[in-house]
Amino acid sequence: MPITYLDVPKGIRSEEKSKLVKAIYAALHEAYPYPDDVRIFLREWRPDSVSQDGQLGSEPVRPVFMMHVPEGANIDAKRKMLRKINDAIVEAYHLPKFMIFMQEYPLDRVALDGGLHSDNKARVEAQKEVYRDEGAEQMSVPDNEETLNGRPVIATGCSRGLGRSIFEALLARGADVTVVARDERNSRKSRLGARPEVSAPYPG
Repeated sequence: MPITYLDVPKGIRSEEKSKLVKAIYAALHEAYPYPDDVRIFLREWRPDSVSQDGQLGSEPVRPVFMMHVPEGANIDAKRKMLRKINDAIVEAYHLPKFMIFMQEYPLDRVALDGGLHSDNKARVEAQKEVYRDEGAEQMSVPDNEETLNGRPVIATGCSRGLGRSIFEALLARGADVTVVARDERNSRKSRLGARPEVSAPYPG
């Protein structure tokens, strides 16, 4: 569920706030339809409670919108949502330089009543069904095989551990890898083709 915080200056009327939160909800729900549980926390500040570059009251209190949302929404849906949220807040407060911060969370980083969402199998499957978008897959596992085919890459620290794993992943994606190590007894500098099995001469 999207959890959002809108930090704004005091001053607009209650009916204007009502119109604003309805517009924000509609934009969020369109991009994140599951579950239908959108929270918007409106936090109003006086000018003497906000500073710019360490100075109180140096400029008008500008709106800032922060959102915590599930992973997987389509990138075009996110663009559309952000435009709608921006337009609604600018209309309400008539202030420039409005910023939105978006943090996407996996289900193993959210808990309800002490239980991780990732342990709720029904929720996991329902969210996969709603957000099964090619954009989500590209977001979590970038597919760079076409861009790495034959491209020269220099990899360091490849004789063991994380460096070795990165080296093998680059080979698997078709990169032309040059390995550089400080210890010639464990590894030697060499240009390799795009074959994972070539990593054998490089002991871990």
